[in-house]
Parts: sequence; C-alpha cells; structure tokens
Amino acid sequence: MLGCLAFFSLIVPTVLAAQSAGSLRLQGGMANADDPLDVTVAWGGAAALHFGRVALLVSGLHQNRKTDSGGGLRTNGRNLWGMAVEYSGAGHGLYQRQALAQFGAGGVARGPYRTAWYLTGGVGLRYPVAQQVAFVGRVNDYAIFLPDESRHCTPAGSQNCTDAVVKQVQHNYAFIVSFELVL
Repeated sequence: MLGCLAFFSLIVPTVLAAQSAGSLRLQGGMANADDPLDVTVAWGGAAALHFGRVALLVSGLHQNRKTDSGGGLRTNGRNLWGMAVEYSGAGHGLYQRQALAQFGAGGVARGPYRTAWYLTGGVGLRYPVAQQVAFVGRVNDYAIFLPDESRHCTPAGSQNCTDAVVKQVQHNYAFIVSFELVL
C-alpha cells in the first residue's frame, strides 16, 4: 500500500501540471500461458489519455485459442480487461524513439470459469511517424491469479470435459505491437 502511495505521489503532480491529449491503439501480437513455446494469438485495443510523459490506459486484449491448452486458457480463449499507467522517457519529437514502462491491473474473463484478476508490467518503445500516428511495441508479463476451481461436464464424450484449475499465479508473457492514432 505504501509503495502504491509513493508511486501515485510521483505521477499525480505530473498529470495535473500537463496538458492532456487522447489516443486510440489497435493492438496485435502473441501471448502465452506459462510456456514460452506455446504461443497464442493476442489482439485488442486501448484508449489512452496522455498527460505529458504519463498516460492512463484502458485496454482490452483477447488471447485466442483454438485448442484446449489447460491452465485456464480454454478453447474459446480469454479476455484481459484492465487499466494501466504508462510512463515514457526521453525523445518526444517526431521520429524519436521513446522508451516506455507500463504498470497496471485488471480482470480476466475466462468463459465458463470464474473471473480472475491480474497485475501487469512491461517495457516498450514508441516511435511517432507523423504528428498523430505512432507505432508502439512492448513486452509485458500478465501475472494472472487463478482461483481454485473445477468443472464437471456430462454427458461423457461431450466437448465439455471434467477438469480442474489449481489456485496458482500464471505468467503470460506477451509481445504486442500497436498502431496508435493521437486524437
């Protein structure tokens, strides 16, 4: 709690002193559930409000899956909905790379399973190619806190199988590329 208070005490003065601008992002890339070799397609979008070097983001990311990979990522995939704070480093001109750091939290909608929550953190680069267009690439770790649960399905042989998800922290490493339109 004290760490959160210290983090926001550094961010709030920057936000209040800066002029704001909005942006929309279309995101696509890959994510995985614990196993770096078991890659799934990820896509989504985000809306951001920029205050100088700090941005507040609301995002949605769908982690797609066509087969059952276990561990809470089932045949229909799952959706990660959340909010994040993004801080950009030096280089705010056109054609200048900007280093990014992102921290956030949210919920994971997982079809027939209970909703879980997650914390995320990552680093990336933002590269403005026009006054209102930029490309953003980032690597994030979505630490999902899966609850203890099981699901029993009948009749036997149906698509819904008996399985269990053990309470655990599941790391989902993601590489996401975004097209950003500054409003």
